[in-house]
Amino acid sequence: FKGDLADLEVTQGIDDIPDALKVDGKVYRQLLRDDSGNAYGGKEYAYLNGSGDVIGNSYEFKDQWSGETVTSFNTVDDSGMYMWIGDVRIRTDQNGDPVSKEVFSNIEIDGTLSYIDQNGEDATYEGVYRQEFHETYTYKNGAYELESSREFYFDDSWNLLKGTEVRDGSTIEYGENWEVKGEKIDTDG
Repeated sequence: FKGDLADLEVTQGIDDIPDALKVDGKVYRQLLRDDSGNAYGGKEYAYLNGSGDVIGNSYEFKDQWSGETVTSFNTVDDSGMYMWIGDVRIRTDQNGDPVSKEVFSNIEIDGTLSYIDQNGEDATYEGVYRQEFHETYTYKNGAYELESSREFYFDDSWNLLKGTEVRDGSTIEYGENWEVKGEKIDTDG
């Protein structure tokens, strides 16, 4: 990309974009293709880092069978290989008004993750680990309201290291190997 990245900065609706496509909390996105007027068309975007290099892409389309608007996100590595990292699905009623939204991702991270082990001790996992993230919203009174969420971290053999699940006013904290570390229940609402 040649030009001013500030012209490509997205400032609204970035909460649903996976962190892997953000640079210091900012999103730089360029429209590559828009054939959404065609029956099976959609929009393709490139996501850029602070130097203007492509770090990922997304495809936005309307699912012909379910009627959902789906946006699929991918990262791209140095060799040009794309890897799926998440989807956003927005459901509408017969009038096209929003009803609900689902946000989910599954990414691999090469780094360090802190957690509490089975003995209650601070522990660190180093290497490639996976983060799974899922949120469900309902649309009420002109805004999306969180209905449930899950965020889990797994080692490279899919053993749970830690996680959090929120639903029906309850927040459950998980430790290593799905050990329940605690549960908080919201009694205000």
